[in-house]
Amino acid sequence: MRLPDSCRLKNAAAESIKNANGQPGKLVVFHTAVILALSLAALAVDWLLEQGIGNTGGLDGVGMRAVLTTVQRALMLAQIIALPFWQLGWLYATVKTARGERTGKKDLLEGFRQFFPYLRLTVLKGLIYFGLAFGAAYAASFITMLLPFGSGMDLMDPNLTEAELFALMEQIAVPMSVISAVLSLVLCVPFFYRFRMAEYCLLDDPRMGARAALRGSRQRMQGNLWQLVRLDLSFWWYWLLTALVSALGWADVLLPLAGIELPWRAEVSYLAAYLLSAAAQLVLYCFCKAKVDVTYAHAYLTLLPKEENADESH
Repeated sequence: MRLPDSCRLKNAAAESIKNANGQPGKLVVFHTAVILALSLAALAVDWLLEQGIGNTGGLDGVGMRAVLTTVQRALMLAQIIALPFWQLGWLYATVKTARGERTGKKDLLEGFRQFFPYLRLTVLKGLIYFGLAFGAAYAASFITMLLPFGSGMDLMDPNLTEAELFALMEQIAVPMSVISAVLSLVLCVPFFYRFRMAEYCLLDDPRMGARAALRGSRQRMQGNLWQLVRLDLSFWWYWLLTALVSALGWADVLLPLAGIELPWRAEVSYLAAYLLSAAAQLVLYCFCKAKVDVTYAHAYLTLLPKEENADESH
């Protein structure tokens, strides 16, 4: 199957949302509001724990500091782990919307119901990207030594002093990092698009396993990579707005760098920037996210064999 052009996909998504057996707009607001509310709660708990850690000075407070620090790190880890599964639930809801099926808040829990299959898929993808990045860094080290500023260097020379070795490494660190980053992009971007539909495949059939989901995504994306890139580029305005909304969350850091000093405490600036970013994100997602994500769900459905798509819609 071949992906149709972005206009057809967007029109199909608009029609699905218009005739949705449910309210995708309200569902995405609920989905985003839960994330923001839990993030705010986690921020408040983290601040309270930080205050508690600061008040347990001296040797007598070593045990309590260790407990509070452990709780702090556990809460942060739990938040990092839970978020992708909550996001997967929204992905599941977009596929149901694209198929004309009824959606509701319980669909957002689908990611947690598929916890282990999705965890295996995430780990496998992470290992693949790590391997590609490691290979890029390894190749970059050789390429750097062949360039004019790296030729003649022998980092393994036993006669080098520690200061000389440090100076040589500092000299090649930046160009080697740039070369490594470029090679990583060249290697990882094609794999990113080949595996773009893996989560959709897994949601359709969690029993298939992580490797089968990656294989299914690769098969469906064969000959469609450039069309999906074009679809991504057609949503440039959405990605730009998303980046700007994220930048609002760093306003307490960016404004002082621009020479604008805020007239209140750093904690107040941080909280104000977070709330401003959260409000902007809620507005953006309310009006745009369902349209964008349902479009990608339609892209996945068009890549399914016709008989499989027909079976799934009943």
